[in-house]
Amino acid sequence: MANEEEWKDSIHRNYSYFIENIADPHDVAQYLFGQTNPPIIMHEHLGQIKAERTPSKQVEKMLNILLIRGPMVPQCLFDAFVETHNEECAKKLAPYLLAQEKHALKKTTSEWPPLHEEHFDMKKVPVTYLKPNDPCCFLQYNNTDEVYSMRRKRRGLVYLINNEKFDDLPRRYGTEFDRDDLAKLFTDLYFEVIVYDNLTAEEIRKNTESISKCDKIKDCDCFIFIILTHGDEKGVCGIDGESVPVSTLTEMFEPNNCPELNEKPKVFLIQACRGDKKQKVCPSGGPGENGSQGDGSGDHVDGMNASDGGWELGISATQTVHSKSDFLVAYSTPEGSLSWRKMDAGSWFMQAIVWVFKSESHVKDLVEMLGKVNDIVSKGKAKSGWGHYVTVSKNYSYFKNNIADPLDVAEYLFGETNPPIITDNQKEQIKAENTTSKKVGKMLDILMKRGPRVPQCLFDAFMETHNEQCAKKLAPYLLAQEKHALKREPSEWPPLHEEHFDMMKEPVTYLRPNDPCCFLQYNNTDEVYSMRRECRGLVYLINNEQFHTLSQRDGTKFDRDNLKKLFTDLHFEVIVENNLTAEEIRKKTESISKCDKIKDSDCFIFIILTHGDEKGVCGIDGISVPVTTLTEMFEPNNCPEMNEKPKIFLIQACRGGESD
Repeated sequence: MANEEEWKDSIHRNYSYFIENIADPHDVAQYLFGQTNPPIIMHEHLGQIKAERTPSKQVEKMLNILLIRGPMVPQCLFDAFVETHNEECAKKLAPYLLAQEKHALKKTTSEWPPLHEEHFDMKKVPVTYLKPNDPCCFLQYNNTDEVYSMRRKRRGLVYLINNEKFDDLPRRYGTEFDRDDLAKLFTDLYFEVIVYDNLTAEEIRKNTESISKCDKIKDCDCFIFIILTHGDEKGVCGIDGESVPVSTLTEMFEPNNCPELNEKPKVFLIQACRGDKKQKVCPSGGPGENGSQGDGSGDHVDGMNASDGGWELGISATQTVHSKSDFLVAYSTPEGSLSWRKMDAGSWFMQAIVWVFKSESHVKDLVEMLGKVNDIVSKGKAKSGWGHYVTVSKNYSYFKNNIADPLDVAEYLFGETNPPIITDNQKEQIKAENTTSKKVGKMLDILMKRGPRVPQCLFDAFMETHNEQCAKKLAPYLLAQEKHALKREPSEWPPLHEEHFDMMKEPVTYLRPNDPCCFLQYNNTDEVYSMRRECRGLVYLINNEQFHTLSQRDGTKFDRDNLKKLFTDLHFEVIVENNLTAEEIRKKTESISKCDKIKDSDCFIFIILTHGDEKGVCGIDGISVPVTTLTEMFEPNNCPEMNEKPKIFLIQACRGGESD
């Protein structure tokens, strides 16, 4: 439920607009009295509203009454606006109500695939349908320029091919769960579903061509092609092991071959491997664990040549946009990679589609839902110890709807990238399109063919042309690429002397202007500490090397000097103290907690390099100081200047046994 400020803000934000545009406040007030249960406006309120002398005063009185009537108000007022033909006023409340609906969506499981019992319960959840006058419907379904018309009682046709038993390839155990769950999902969503089991490559071609020419196609507002099978780099496999390129299948539904589906959405959902790379990110078990054996419920792959040997690091997205308009092709896995399936539940990808579509299709469009599917599947953990992967690229439609001026973006990509990511001729092609949406579509189609520099160049273009929300869509991918490209640590630690010497010569890597990491995180003041001062903060470093009775800490000077250089390069002020007794550690640390420098710090870092024991860290006199004694000096009651600022303590010392 919305909090007090949220629902009231939805009224306050539109207060003046409502005063100027509500046609007949009596009609609206009468609806709120007679058609809401319990009444959102009482009988005495009606009299107070009617007593005002002008319509604008009557609206103002009604709104002031509503602002004390609780969080039901926005939905009731929206319904009243729709029923009293104040549609433009209803539009003002619809985004808030839609956001509330999305916020209230059922949460997905913490892991994917879900546990067996949890998955069983999820299957029993019915499809959620749009309510009459739903804000989502009201906002989008009347927007014929951007939303496909799907108003027939039968929404469209789903053609589903399920290959389970192959001549020479492994049987696809578990695929029957996908087939049955998908058939039920789309039947419940008012599609006619045609299912074929166990087709050869030639039968896939012929049957698909037959579907593209059948009479049922003429009455479709939408066509969905689903195939569950093995696959390889060439395409999807028949049960005879022969591959059919996906492009062969999509071409059958292009306008010249299937004119009945021209300007209608054509969606292809492909559950099949696209090679034998195993995308590793986070395994669920240790080395040697193999959950696909024994209970018959483990994770299998839909590939012709999948082996158990080796895996590759990395996350990559799958292009979901066909070269022709009105096509969307979504794969279960990136190109060249394996696709996962559970024997006792179905595939990761298709089961995520079933869950998201039935619980969120009433408030989200297709691309939003596939984005959610991507998020769910990317959390997947294979019992065999292989990892998870990003599967669905989801930004094409968002960019088409949200880029403010595609010519500005194209001009940047032509003039400010070296070599130009868009040529002068391509810029003219974009300019020749007659609508903004088509200009964006043309630009994106060109960029899809321009290589791996595109995301960074497009991000930079978005930032320079004030399309920050579009830049946000690319930032996570670019940040993942930056992290993937980080320098590899040595194969052993400590590194060999020569290698260590080379590592220490490496300079600090700084954020670039408009860096995706900075863009994603540094403006998020709710979750990220503010560190915007030229001097980021204060580092207090104690280095104890020469002890009275304990052994000397030979080599500690390297830590001291390298840490000092590191934090100086990171724009911290560094204070270094050498060889302090326990009492000096206490007194000098307390002095630091009260010094003027603390007041100007966005961050404080305490570092001590010394001997230690179970009681704490040692002074050069061998006496211990509890670490809690030091941290307490920087708690809010002792050091209010550091309240709600990060305080980091790095301790190089033994904590028992032999001293450091």
